[in-house]
Amino acid sequence: MKKLIVLMMFSVLFNIQKASASSVPENGRVSPSHVLRLLIDGNRHFAQRGSVKHLDAMVSVKRRLEVAKAQKPIAVVIACSDSRLSPEILFDMGLGEIFTVRVAGNVIGPHEAGSVEYAVEHLGVGLVMVLGMKDAVQ
Repeated sequence: MKKLIVLMMFSVLFNIQKASASSVPENGRVSPSHVLRLLIDGNRHFAQRGSVKHLDAMVSVKRRLEVAKAQKPIAVVIACSDSRLSPEILFDMGLGEIFTVRVAGNVIGPHEAGSVEYAVEHLGVGLVMVLGMKDAVQ
């Protein structure tokens, strides 16, 4: 049976440096705990500096051509359909790294659950994170 970690996070912009994409092995398989560390480190960088350092490389023409062929995300992030929240920016990730499921109120119905199942079963994702905003961030 595949090991899967489901993590629920509230108040996402906590103050928790991001490992580079080169820290992901060539086969694309990383442990859920390593993926969690990458997300936390990326969020720390964003929260402390208010900027992202990894995103520029991950939206390049080269990267877009790579992900056009196939997707190999390292995490599923269930997030609210809120224009103020972008998981890729919050975690300093780029195209193809996060499989994002967005739905108003973070309420998981059959369609959203199917999207998560697809990412886990067919794309090999081992970490599922549910985001929620507790309070407005200053």
